[in-house]
Amino acid sequence: MSVKRAASEFERVLAVDALSAGSWKVLGQRAWKTGQTGAGEPWAVRARQANLISVWRSFEQSSPSRWLWVQVTTLASPTDAEAALQVIPDRLLANASAEVNVVSSRDVEPVPVHGHHVGWAQEQQTDGPRGVGVALYMAFVVGSTLAVLAASGDADAWTWDELHRVASSQAELL
Repeated sequence: MSVKRAASEFERVLAVDALSAGSWKVLGQRAWKTGQTGAGEPWAVRARQANLISVWRSFEQSSPSRWLWVQVTTLASPTDAEAALQVIPDRLLANASAEVNVVSSRDVEPVPVHGHHVGWAQEQQTDGPRGVGVALYMAFVVGSTLAVLAASGDADAWTWDELHRVASSQAELL
């Protein structure tokens, strides 16, 4: 994968200046070839054949204590993006650095983001050394791009309205 191509994909992911006021910082970012997981699925095969790239960037804010993770996955077509969206709930990876247990989890009715269909949204309540927490997940498709957002923190660190505003800012970059 070329560094130049990965850099252009990172331009499609939120940056610190697009987040709400506060002390946000980038924790990390990564790029990889789309379709490496889900090897046999037709959308993944087409993504690999086209040498498409996925990227993610993670953020942290110290006050209030909260985190945000944004992934942008380019697929071969809008139909492939919709197909990839369908497997998101089964493909989420646990945050290896989070010291929490999921107490409850429920899918919620997704709200459209700037006219784009949000295909999936989920809320989790967590418990850990810092007490009760929350994790909100949202995924949507814009053209042939799948965007996934994960927001977590203390129990009152995130609202759906706030995550929706962040998702809207992300959608504008796609």
